[in-house]
Amino acid sequence: MDLMNKSHRHVYFCVLIFVGLASLILMPEAAASTKRIVLVGDSWVRSPWNSDAFQEVLDDNETGAAVEGAYTAIGGTAAFMWAQNYVPDPGDWTPPPGTSPNPAGWGLLDRLDYTLDNNPAIDIVHMSLGGIDLLASWRYGWTAEQEEALFTQIEEDVRTVVDHVRARADGDRYRFLWVDYDYLNITETCTKYMDEYSDDSALWTSMLGFTIGVPACDSAECVQPAALQNLANNEVLNHVFGRCALKKIHMHQTHPGVRYIQNFGNVQYRAGYTDSFGTIFEAGTVPFPGMAPAFDPLPGGNPSFGTPPPLMNVNSGKVDFLHLSKMGYKYIFDNCLVQYYFRWLADSVRPSCTGITLLSANPALPGNVEFSVTFSEPVAGVDTDDFALAVEGLENSAITGVSGSGREYTVTIYTGTAGAVEGTVRLDLMDNDTIYDDADNYLTDSYTGGGVYTVEPVVEGEEGQWEGEYEGQAEGSLEGAPEEGEMEGLAEGEEEGSGEGSEEGVGEGAEEGELEGSLEGVWEGEEEGLPSEGSLEEGEIEGLVEGAAEGSIEGHPEGLTEGQEEGLPSEGLLEEGVEEGILEGQLEGEGQVEGEGQVEGEGQVEGEGQVEGEGQVEGEGQVEGEGQVEGEGQVEGEGQVEGEIDVHSADQNGDGIIDLSELMRVIQFYTSGGYHCQAGTEDGYAPGLGEQTCSPHSSDYNVQDWLINLTELLRLIQFYNLGGYYVCEGSEDGYCPN
Repeated sequence: MDLMNKSHRHVYFCVLIFVGLASLILMPEAAASTKRIVLVGDSWVRSPWNSDAFQEVLDDNETGAAVEGAYTAIGGTAAFMWAQNYVPDPGDWTPPPGTSPNPAGWGLLDRLDYTLDNNPAIDIVHMSLGGIDLLASWRYGWTAEQEEALFTQIEEDVRTVVDHVRARADGDRYRFLWVDYDYLNITETCTKYMDEYSDDSALWTSMLGFTIGVPACDSAECVQPAALQNLANNEVLNHVFGRCALKKIHMHQTHPGVRYIQNFGNVQYRAGYTDSFGTIFEAGTVPFPGMAPAFDPLPGGNPSFGTPPPLMNVNSGKVDFLHLSKMGYKYIFDNCLVQYYFRWLADSVRPSCTGITLLSANPALPGNVEFSVTFSEPVAGVDTDDFALAVEGLENSAITGVSGSGREYTVTIYTGTAGAVEGTVRLDLMDNDTIYDDADNYLTDSYTGGGVYTVEPVVEGEEGQWEGEYEGQAEGSLEGAPEEGEMEGLAEGEEEGSGEGSEEGVGEGAEEGELEGSLEGVWEGEEEGLPSEGSLEEGEIEGLVEGAAEGSIEGHPEGLTEGQEEGLPSEGLLEEGVEEGILEGQLEGEGQVEGEGQVEGEGQVEGEGQVEGEGQVEGEGQVEGEGQVEGEGQVEGEGQVEGEIDVHSADQNGDGIIDLSELMRVIQFYTSGGYHCQAGTEDGYAPGLGEQTCSPHSSDYNVQDWLINLTELLRLIQFYNLGGYYVCEGSEDGYCPN
């Protein structure tokens, strides 16, 4: 069966996490036997290894990749056994050829090393570990403290296995996926007189400490109460596995190269639930297992039930309560393929830093300067902890911020002060295993060859001397206020509320209206709607100083005081001589009205406080006449034009069909926590937060917030599944599926 047929395809692409066009590139037929994935762990990799379930998924999707598990997929092995390099019975589990490096024999980690040594193309480690540990130890009635100790030990044991591989000479190239289980079935398999019942299941369940519901007769009146008791047992066990998964998520979040995938409810969602009583619920009617980064819901599906009996393994004519059928394991593996392996198989090239250059001139005085950091490809996970300063002759130097996305980042530092001679400072990138690309390849190495800033010495008594330093200086606040006439009000670009050591007269508790050089008429705390008459006099700096912090309201017209009642400015607030609608010193990119009312950048005027006519603020302040601002601050005529919206933003080639690469692009926005405008990309957008001056994406409609939520994503998946879309007035997003 082709697992990518139309009836199931929407499931796979609901669970995509990180995507890229590279994942669509199919490997050539000549590479069909290339072993790329090693199976490590218990019977949930051994069974599909024996049945070729995982390999068939790879072949059906023409990945050109193969799995390997001859010496590493070993049923019945617990995580602690792998951590301790346990030596399994060679009579039960055939060891690798030759002599083991371990005098005790071929231990589990020795087997893994042998497999990696002899299959150099393998770079993915598929791990099914922890289930045996839980089932062998946990008992019904355990306290939360007992569970916590067990779950923590499981995480530590798996971490030991991962660290063993990463300690190899080639360890940085491996990516690890900790694959969770789907639900077991201790409902029907434990209920006597049901077709699925087996003594082994009932015995095993009782060993876990559960009270088994045993019907006294074979009539429905006897069987159904017993089945409900066993159903309750199944729900308890399902939530135990869900709580254990929190440790696996913790490892996903904290260990470089390790990712986690949830499968609880996967089979329920795909196949529905049917047993010998009949159909309980249909496919697609329960939640799909939560995916990264939130993994919500956890667990997925309906945890009141187990895996449906038809998708459990059949052993000697009886339903196996512990293992899935071949199709059940295919559902597990194609979930892995879509969420991770498509990308991982297509891209194994690790990113690198290609340069660190200066963005500022050498400073004459201590202050903030910037470096540009460039990578070989788009990366994520970049923050201040990834950098260090190489300093000579400077004191109190500090990294104060990182911004950017994709290939380009900007790092801001405070230079520190020089002594009697000049000092230098260089920014270095440190490879601490936190920077990675879309395919979870981690950075190759550190970078220490960047540009160097030189800071001049400060001579005591020289005009403009910076008198000392104090706590908080590195954060951009400097002791001593500017002189009268300098930087009127607030310096251009200075951060709001410059913090400890901010300019004199702007500090907490400063008397209102007595700030020397402050903005007249922009008084913090002024009575709402009642600014004093003449607060902006003819010829003054009207309203706001460019980049000012306190008293400037992003996107408001100049002259509005902080907290002023909307629509009730005092007469004379904008007096003769003030430019109509455009006041000198307005914030660039934050509500500035240019030309014919076009609003640029963030802080677009949305209904309230917009300018009417010649700058007069009335009522709700809607802009009337030319350049009227409509909707949520979107400028009509800029970006997509009304009447010409027949092409969906996701449809990059405009053919009326959402193809796989176009769908995966939007899923990337979904998993990145938002999107923003970026010229030069394939669709004019980029993942993550950033500029929002273009028209929003067509998929961002419920509500339009520069985020793609699950409902919006599922709508696009519907277009993908049904072969296309067309313009459709009155629908939720203006389109309908074919």
